[in-house]
Amino acid sequence: MNLNEKFTTYAVGKTLSYIHKDPEKNLPKAVSLARKISPNAYSSQIDRIEEVINDPDNVFYKYIINMLDRIDEDVFDKTITNFMLNGVLFSEDLKRETREKYNCNVPWTILLDPTTACNLKCTGCWAAEYGKSLNLSYDEIDDIINQGKDMGIYFYIYTGGEPLVRKKDILKIAEKHNDCEFLIFTNSTLIDDDFVD
Repeated sequence: MNLNEKFTTYAVGKTLSYIHKDPEKNLPKAVSLARKISPNAYSSQIDRIEEVINDPDNVFYKYIINMLDRIDEDVFDKTITNFMLNGVLFSEDLKRETREKYNCNVPWTILLDPTTACNLKCTGCWAAEYGKSLNLSYDEIDDIINQGKDMGIYFYIYTGGEPLVRKKDILKIAEKHNDCEFLIFTNSTLIDDDFVD
């Protein structure tokens, strides 16, 4: 992480701490600050965010306030850091360099199917057609994420089968790559207290 990235991470951390104190009052101030310090290239994104933040009746505003109220502060802050900073801001130059070097598109996310196995047999689900034997090993999943990060990709979506059939490996990967954001499409039946902790 270079000096600019360290400063930005520090500043975002301080801003999030400020927002958590009184989200409804401080969120508009944080967006106003972002407008002042962000390059003009981000002005249209800030316009959209500002439009949401200044309308308490907006469904996205309600969603953001609800998240700030209900989600653990550390989890919320880590999500913002991994998704917005690592996944969008800091990795953009690397994505551009990779696009130019290989003359290809670099996606903003990678979808991974760690397994075709599922603990349910839902009518109409494609997973039943593939059986339970197709699995990526821990090392293969780790390698995919390492390759993705080498291209500037810090957002990964687990699909399946049921990804939580492999929850021990998924947690190990998340701990190892704690600079990435992970989303899991799950039927939720395998979520237990240990997984939540």
